Amino acid sequence: MNRFFKTIAALLFGISFALPAMAAVPANPQVPWGAIAAPTATASPVANTYVCPSFATDPVCILNMTTNIAGLTVSGIPATAGGAYATIIFMQDATGSRTVTLPTNITTSTSVPTLPAIPSTASQFTVWVVQKVGSNYQVVGTYDNLNLSGTFLTTQTSNGTAVDHITAQVQPTVLVPGMSAASTCSCQAQTLPATWLTGITLSCIPETNAVQCVEINASGATITPTVNTLTITWPYNF
Repeated sequence: MNRFFKTIAALLFGISFALPAMAAVPANPQVPWGAIAAPTATASPVANTYVCPSFATDPVCILNMTTNIAGLTVSGIPATAGGAYATIIFMQDATGSRTVTLPTNITTSTSVPTLPAIPSTASQFTVWVVQKVGSNYQVVGTYDNLNLSGTFLTTQTSNGTAVDHITAQVQPTVLVPGMSAASTCSCQAQTLPATWLTGITLSCIPETNAVQCVEINASGATITPTVNTLTITWPYNF
């Protein structure tokens, strides 16, 4: 068993350190993409209200609807000539039928004259592209369960804690709308400090609408890898 584990780990080692030179480039003209920031929850003045952070620096906001959202605030899209764009993703949890109360400054447009209902089925999602027009955010495109393969790109900070020898350490879950256990995903280290060159490799575990990066230590000693930025893409792009 140890020989089998070491063989697999060696293969992962070779793949993981070849990948940074072939980083995936998101390419989907339907949706603007960039940094993803989790919406901020607040209990005041109404419970279960959320704020999508400044779209000027984080143009993608993923709302994981684990409860009914009583209110949503969006702000920060720069009012550039012609209007700037951002992406909002509403994603149902495994229960489904969650609702969201939209802010009055999210409005219709000539291309989307009526705001569609957010899918209620468990684990489904919808992608809204919004444009800043005056003081409003006009919805200019909606795509239910859009295939984000080849588009999805985000980063994660690794734990930086000790990984025992011949073992694996799972990193925090990252939301990836549309991901399934049958999908293929990639976790890549952005830098390769000395503590990563001593035996740490990376793997990616796909789940329903989420992934988990895994640090694997196939060496004969415990390693504490330096905190690193991990790039997460879906799928591998060779």
